[in-house]
Amino acid sequence: GGPDTLPEAMNERGQIVGQSYTTSIPNSGSGIPTIDPFLWQNGVMSDIGGLGGTWGVANFINSSGKVVGASDLAGDYIEHAFLWDRGSLKDLGTLGGYNSQALWINDGGDVVGVSDLTGSQTHDAFLWKKGVMTDLGNLGLSSFGFAINSGGQIVGHSKINDGSFRAFIWEKGGPMVDLNTLVSPASNVVLVDPYYINDRGYIAVAGVLPNGDEHAFVLVPGGSCDDACDARIARVVA
Repeated sequence: GGPDTLPEAMNERGQIVGQSYTTSIPNSGSGIPTIDPFLWQNGVMSDIGGLGGTWGVANFINSSGKVVGASDLAGDYIEHAFLWDRGSLKDLGTLGGYNSQALWINDGGDVVGVSDLTGSQTHDAFLWKKGVMTDLGNLGLSSFGFAINSGGQIVGHSKINDGSFRAFIWEKGGPMVDLNTLVSPASNVVLVDPYYINDRGYIAVAGVLPNGDEHAFVLVPGGSCDDACDARIARVVA
């Protein structure tokens, strides 16, 4: 129903998720028509439903068909991360604040995203695993989790104390590490937004050049960290 639909992700089985208007009639509260997350498979679009509000989005689907996203609660003032699995929609909660959103789920069912902290004045990236939501911390002020691979390596960005953003990786229980400390300082590129990490550890990331231009980069794991690299990491996480 409604005029528009937007796809967000597709898995290896050809299942597609996203969001779609369900009607063209604006709601009295939000002023826009209801938008629900959808699953498309075998030529049929199905409404996943929501957590009580009139807005929702499905952000990602893993190979087994588990879907994550966000949905407004009743009243449309608060949104929560959700996990949908075979017709069952689960509210994943928050890290103590009002809002959360799930961005990615790996094939093991581990979910990453972002959640407000207590007081809802700031937010951090989270890992939701086996029913427990864990705060991944930040590199200064806040963080946002983008993606997770099958090995549990998580990438995202973090706002540092000067208000700018830095790309991070989080693995093996943490702590969060600035990806800029793992590449040559002579590169003169500031890595900002890592959008994807595959199961080999390759990371697709946006970086800012000295002249302000933004380019796409791929980070390829180069083996063990040398002493200089270890020292840079130690300074960040100390």
